[in-house]
Amino acid sequence: MKNIFTLLFAILWIAGYSQQDYKITHNTGQIKIYDVDEVNITAYDGNEIIISSPSSKSGHKDERAAGLKRFNSAGLDDNTGMGVFVEKDGEDVTVQQITSNCDCKISVKLPRNMGVYYTHGTYNGDDITIDGVGGEIEISATYNNLKLKNVTGPMAVKSVYGSIDAEFSSLSQTGSISLNSVYDHVDVSFPSASTYNVNIRTPYGDIFSDVDIKVEEKSGMKRISSTRVNGKVNGGGVDVTLKSNYDSVYLRKN
Repeated sequence: MKNIFTLLFAILWIAGYSQQDYKITHNTGQIKIYDVDEVNITAYDGNEIIISSPSSKSGHKDERAAGLKRFNSAGLDDNTGMGVFVEKDGEDVTVQQITSNCDCKISVKLPRNMGVYYTHGTYNGDDITIDGVGGEIEISATYNNLKLKNVTGPMAVKSVYGSIDAEFSSLSQTGSISLNSVYDHVDVSFPSASTYNVNIRTPYGDIFSDVDIKVEEKSGMKRISSTRVNGKVNGGGVDVTLKSNYDSVYLRKN
């Protein structure tokens, strides 16, 4: 009897926890995501953007809102059923969170060569993960922790209170790399054969690395500092800037 109740509970839990999908056939330009609290982006070899979000049917439901959609002051409505508004905008696709009340969490499957633009400015910001994206990445966040994996660049990534962890599968030479956290750490790894010019700054933290950096010299003299490093790796190449104002910077080879 106990096993029957356990099985019945599992079935009811699964039934009450569904995942919605919203699909757009699109594989050029950028996906631009505004103020969505938590996002998991995975690149794949396809021609559709697939947005999904787990939703609980057993949670609180506003019966008065039956048949209605959320709207915000910009006139945008929840056209996905996930608390976000999605539309094509020329070469790009925009995703906008409708309300700060929704505790929004979405997953995005993205064609591999598309770029990603993400911005978030409130304390509701949670983890942002990006895996396998081959296009340009631009992120401006306040509280989000940023986790990037199997990326190539170019990119400009900043979080004020969140950490930045980035693992590169290769290093594009087409544009610069900038990773900047004001109050948390920056931890990045590049393939050991990568060629780049590196500029590291951490006024109130430490610098740790297992990379062979040829430190820049001026007039035959090396600058000695525990808070900044300028140099070349494997002869130099694309510009890489790593900065944490109040925590440490970790540069690794993978």
